[in-house]
Amino acid sequence: MKFNADLICGLFQTHTFESSNGTNPPKQYKTNTLMKKSITNTIAVAIFAASMSMTSRALAVEVGLPVSINQVGKMKFLVSTEPNSKLFVIIYDTDEQIIHQEAISSRKLYNFGNLLDGKYRMEIRNANKQIIQTKKFNILTETKRDLIAIQ
Repeated sequence: MKFNADLICGLFQTHTFESSNGTNPPKQYKTNTLMKKSITNTIAVAIFAASMSMTSRALAVEVGLPVSINQVGKMKFLVSTEPNSKLFVIIYDTDEQIIHQEAISSRKLYNFGNLLDGKYRMEIRNANKQIIQTKKFNILTETKRDLIAIQ
């Protein structure tokens, strides 16, 4: 008579009872244990495969962003979106106050030459108001004095 598939503490065990006629107590009791290591390895492979799948999806999302923000010149950013995608550009100042917002559907050049010194943040949001991309920037005016000797 043979009983299989007892799961005890992460170990698969098979119990074999041997008797001469099936009614007497067993003459011999034998336990075969499969290594816990093989179960652990199987679980580790499954977790590794799942994490690789999630990582590749995350990279695909990062690469496939529908918007890009590129600095062109000292005080300008070019915001480019995929054609026919409606996105919102919101610009915040140091005090987290909105100083500009607008909807764009293709490309827009933003010139920040008229802003005062300070810290600013540009957010790009989709139609569901989810943040797609953020760009932080500082404006700092520097005064440069040089002494040049003339002969």
